[in-house]
Amino acid sequence: MSNFDDLSDIDHDSKEVYETSDVEESFDIQDDSIKKRDSISEPIFDLDKSRAVFETKMIDAHVTDFSDRIDRVDQTYETYDVKETIPNKLSRIRKELEELEDELDEGEVDADEVKRLQQLFEKLNSRTRDKKVVVLKDLKSENNDIVIDKFINKEDPEQVVELDKRINKLERTIGDELFDNSIQSMVNDLFRKFKLLSNDQDSLHKINSIIDEVNLKFEKSITTRRSLDNIQNEISEETKFNEIYMKFNKAQDFENELPFIIKRLESLNDVHQKLSNSVNFTESMEQDIITMSKDIENWEGSLTKLETKLNDLATNFETIKKTSSN
Repeated sequence: MSNFDDLSDIDHDSKEVYETSDVEESFDIQDDSIKKRDSISEPIFDLDKSRAVFETKMIDAHVTDFSDRIDRVDQTYETYDVKETIPNKLSRIRKELEELEDELDEGEVDADEVKRLQQLFEKLNSRTRDKKVVVLKDLKSENNDIVIDKFINKEDPEQVVELDKRINKLERTIGDELFDNSIQSMVNDLFRKFKLLSNDQDSLHKINSIIDEVNLKFEKSITTRRSLDNIQNEISEETKFNEIYMKFNKAQDFENELPFIIKRLESLNDVHQKLSNSVNFTESMEQDIITMSKDIENWEGSLTKLETKLNDLATNFETIKKTSSN
């Protein structure tokens, strides 16, 4: 039984017709390509060049103003340089080496030099992969076995004091300032600088002469200090007692003069107190004189105003007198 039996206008005996698409297969439908307008200019950018220019630039969000304010135009898009990382350096060196290999056929590049650079690149690449740790030698260490406590009781004062001592010891050893680079990079930098100095004989000779001069001064200071220590050790007890006795006699002489010095200091204190009082009185008097001068100026202004008013009244009286007599 159909759901539409109660509708009289529907022919139930007719054939059902289903609406289908005019296209029988889906692959016959071709996507229309988006046509570009000739009025719109779309230049083609070189992505590699753009990446090389802008990959080391970052926008400073603390300084840059991204709002639409007109008065902040000079403070938009403030950028700063980002330090090139080691993987980026290695990728750049790899790309340049590949370009050198491509130019070997032209005969303008030395093949041995390219080979040496490739070997150096392999060493650097393996060094970064292995992540070798530079071991610092010739450093005095009392305890090589460092035990780190997993649980620290914050309420234990002895443990807190011990941790504070250890932190203080570390700060005295390595300093309390933060480094921008790691210790390994700093050691590698020093090694590279020493290697450059070893190739520069003039600079190396100057540095050696300066080091020799410093060593001589240091040895002289050590010898003089030792000689002074020996001289102090050679002083006999008799001379020491004589010096103490002389100092005691001088102290007795000072004992006779000490009351006079104390009286002089007390009198100087009184004079200083009187001078300070006189200075304060002078300052207050100066302030009173300033206020009095201001009052005199105000009185003079009032008298001039009163005189002008009296003159105006006299002139008015004369004019009225003349008019009444006429």
